[in-house]
Amino acid sequence: MIIFKMSFNWFGLGGSGKYQQTQNAFTDSTPTDAPFPTSSSPSDNASIAPHSTSNAPSGETVQSMLSGMKVDPATLHPFPGGRQDTIDYMFIDDVPFGTKPAPHPTGSFGPLPMRTNSDKLLYGTGTAYLVGLSSGGAYGFFKGLRNPNATTMKLRINSVLNSCTRYGPWAGNSMGVLTMMWAMFDSGFQELRGVADYYNHIGGAFLTGAIFKSTAGIRPAFVMGSVLASIVGAYGFIEYTSEHGLRLPQISSKQHFAPNPTGSSYIMIRSEDALALRTLLIDNFDSYTFNIFQQLVLSRSQVIVIRNNLPWDRIRDEILPHFDNIVISPGPGDPTHDGDFGSCHEIIKYSTIPILGVCLGHQGLATAFGGRVMHADEPMHGRTSPVYHDADGMFDGLTQPFKVVRYHSLIADERALPDCLRVSAWTPSTINPQRKIIMGLQHKSKPIYGVQFHPESICTEQGMNLISNFMKITTSYLSKFSGSKRVSCSRSIPDQIRALTIIPAPIYSPVGDAATSQRHLVVEKIQNVMIDSESVFRALFAHKPVSFWLDSARIEPGLSRFSFMGDCEGEDSFVVKYRTSSRKVTTIKPHRQHTYETQLDPNETFFTYIARLVYEYSLSRSTSTDTPRITTRPTSFDIPFDLMCGFVGHVGYEMKCESLSAAQRKPFKMASATPIPDAAFIFAKRVVVFDHLKKDAYIVMLSVDDTPVAPSADQNLDLVWLKDVKRILQSTAHCTNGHCQPRWIRSRTEKAMRAKTQTVPDTIPVKSDNSNIHNAVHHDSSSRESKTPKQVLSTALDMYHHLRTTNPTPHASFINFGDGFIILSASPEEFMTVDRDGVVQARPIKGTVRRDLNDVERDGRLKKELERSEKNIAENLMIVDLLRNDLNLICDSSSVCVPSLFKVETYASIHTMVSTIKGNLRPGLTAVDAVMKCFPPGSMTGAPKLRTVEILEDLEKSPRGVYSGCLGYFSLTGEADFAVVIRTAVIHDREISVGAGGAIVSLSSPLEEYDEMILKLSSVLPSVTHAFGIEGIVPHQQEEIDHHGQQRIPVTMRSTVYEEEIHLRQECMIPIEEHHPNVL
Repeated sequence: MIIFKMSFNWFGLGGSGKYQQTQNAFTDSTPTDAPFPTSSSPSDNASIAPHSTSNAPSGETVQSMLSGMKVDPATLHPFPGGRQDTIDYMFIDDVPFGTKPAPHPTGSFGPLPMRTNSDKLLYGTGTAYLVGLSSGGAYGFFKGLRNPNATTMKLRINSVLNSCTRYGPWAGNSMGVLTMMWAMFDSGFQELRGVADYYNHIGGAFLTGAIFKSTAGIRPAFVMGSVLASIVGAYGFIEYTSEHGLRLPQISSKQHFAPNPTGSSYIMIRSEDALALRTLLIDNFDSYTFNIFQQLVLSRSQVIVIRNNLPWDRIRDEILPHFDNIVISPGPGDPTHDGDFGSCHEIIKYSTIPILGVCLGHQGLATAFGGRVMHADEPMHGRTSPVYHDADGMFDGLTQPFKVVRYHSLIADERALPDCLRVSAWTPSTINPQRKIIMGLQHKSKPIYGVQFHPESICTEQGMNLISNFMKITTSYLSKFSGSKRVSCSRSIPDQIRALTIIPAPIYSPVGDAATSQRHLVVEKIQNVMIDSESVFRALFAHKPVSFWLDSARIEPGLSRFSFMGDCEGEDSFVVKYRTSSRKVTTIKPHRQHTYETQLDPNETFFTYIARLVYEYSLSRSTSTDTPRITTRPTSFDIPFDLMCGFVGHVGYEMKCESLSAAQRKPFKMASATPIPDAAFIFAKRVVVFDHLKKDAYIVMLSVDDTPVAPSADQNLDLVWLKDVKRILQSTAHCTNGHCQPRWIRSRTEKAMRAKTQTVPDTIPVKSDNSNIHNAVHHDSSSRESKTPKQVLSTALDMYHHLRTTNPTPHASFINFGDGFIILSASPEEFMTVDRDGVVQARPIKGTVRRDLNDVERDGRLKKELERSEKNIAENLMIVDLLRNDLNLICDSSSVCVPSLFKVETYASIHTMVSTIKGNLRPGLTAVDAVMKCFPPGSMTGAPKLRTVEILEDLEKSPRGVYSGCLGYFSLTGEADFAVVIRTAVIHDREISVGAGGAIVSLSSPLEEYDEMILKLSSVLPSVTHAFGIEGIVPHQQEEIDHHGQQRIPVTMRSTVYEEEIHLRQECMIPIEEHHPNVL
């Protein structure tokens, strides 16, 4: 019975047009007093002809178009009805039974896809055969048991076997034949949509004969059916060739990425594009647009993404004639403001092809035809709601209700809804359940649709099916005006239109053939050593003017296994520092005490500069075969880590002015953190690596000689260094954590000089109205002291020892860039990694609670409460969707997925919620491209990123500097690993600053957010007090509401200073990221 039901559904979900949903599931689940209609049919729209559809092109035109394509074209279905799942279509010149299934855009989350006519031919026949085989076998089983001639057990068993083998195959073959005949006739007479369908039907007739071979009962029906099926297939083939010419292009199911002919961008090309729908995606400067892009690509559309600030006249005359439908993205703001909605109002009112508006696009649908928007009962940021619908149009075949994710505070006002629009979906208000909030709109006479929720979110159910319905609506609409059941979408999108897409090209492309690099890598392995990495860093690198230590202070399987340390010694080593205010790169060579500056070109960014450096020193250029030259000693072995020398450093938050420049609409007010460098990197040609899992150590060295370093080359400086490091490692091999007390830890004589208390500002404004807000909280604690550079370095090491001991994290680090600029970090959050296979991974952290170390049972409850917290889940979900968007911008969209969602991890003092997003980097892009296009980290801004950053500038009044940027490395073999700069102290010019912050959504309490901020700050401040003699920091807070309705939290700082005069300065800001008023 279950198998039969599945077979029935597969037929119903095909694309033939005969199946109609006869039962409205909404009648069993929706309130009886629902104020909106449950169904309605658009009136005749014959007068609205799509201007982008023309008569079928001639065979000569098709041949010309196909011959000009850079990839193998295909003549498959214009729209296959959904993403392919297992067996696809029968192809000529390709694997007969389809290709590997494309992953769902949400990884393991999501519904099953819909199926199509060819699927009915293949899947339905097999299912019907199994049903018949089972039914016939069961009938034969009982018939054999009741055979009166079977008087013994042996005869009875033989009787059962004979009956089963007689009736089972007969019933299975008969049902299979009838099913195949029906599928061929149904799709054949309804809509044969390409060469593949014709071949399927012709082949189906012969397959029918093979199945029917052992069947005798209805052989005449088979003969007639196979003849008719062959006639149908032959008729379709003849009709196609007479209309489009005799040339049959090669059919392939491969996917390609090709550079734009203009060189300004990369485009995704599928082999099906010759007959795929062409979709124009309008980006309203949003941070979820490319999640919609992913869904459109997986629905096999050719997609071009443009922003809403292109003039309507240009869109109308130059762009729209080349597209079959339009999707208007979500976005911040109000659809009645031209600065927020751009040309989208004109697109909605005057375009004649199908349109789908999402969130802001949905609201614009209402306002474009005379309606208005209003504030919702409460803002919805990353929260889910059940949606009820009319089961028609966009919602055809969807369950009732289904869960959706919402990011908005404005809604279409049902009291001012234009007569030309009807409500197609709604949800009960969270404040007043009797009130229904509009979740879907549909124009009564035009193919224009809108949804208030986000179908592209990771937690929205049936999002792909909704997009699939829109594509089927488009196909049906275009076929209605083309005069044929087969929609001709064979025109490719012109190059000048593809050049408008905002999909990024590589930020650096070498010109010409670069000379082969003479560099090679020497890696020496020391096995089975139990070494305290802190002791080694002190012995080898801590006293150097420039050094680094990327420290896996907390070992996490699969996350933090290796620690890296090194310096800036050696002939080719250097440090680069960059300030956006001057756009000058300062290069420092400590071993030569030489410094020079480079002025960047107007069209160049620091990311371009560092990408060029990575390329010029890349080991992939060491041979003509792009295989790095690596010498391993003493024997050959596989290298398990990724940092093969390279650039170690940080990218400060103010680098946003270069990473977001492509989407920037106005200059940033705080474009530099001067005097702190906005970015700084150490070129590390010598690295010591510790494998904490295998207890091995590695010495890595970059050589520029023509041949690898020979063991007899004692005069070679690199070899001398290698031998010295090996000797020191072996001499300290007995030292392990807990056995060697670092000698530089000194007891401090308390000598109180002066105590100062200062608070800047003395209040923290927090808006308490019901507008749509997503706040970011920023806290910066600074102290200034008058030590010498060596004293500062020694005290900084003391502080870092305390920090990594009391608060070990997977992404800890100590980086001394020289000239008194030092970063000490205990960051638990991974920003981004790019491995040697091009797999990009991000692990954002949102949602943190303090542990109760004195009560194990309560500590477990706190963890469970965090796992179930609606506020923290909403906060985390918002960033997950944001980072999915970022990865879809730089990765193959079919690869972006979420392997882990809302996982709670436990650290020394906190529980925190972490999610993981992965994707495969697009060919042609590098790790530097990935970091730039995803910067700043979404967890430090919120969404939409650009509007958030603009609002934060108005609220924070001062640059963030190193805090909320990223730090890590770019390897010379192409890998990268960066952490988000949180739980971090920065020393510069004898001033220490510690940043902390958090995000606020509509469910947040300002006081609770402030407490969370102090919790994060407290992970670092004890180490500051330990190293610099500050007795303690005691924040005081009380809540009050002033006469302007502003909520203010006074903050004071109390401290006692020892040994030296330290002026303590606390900058405490809770900026409100007010997504005016429709920010996600």
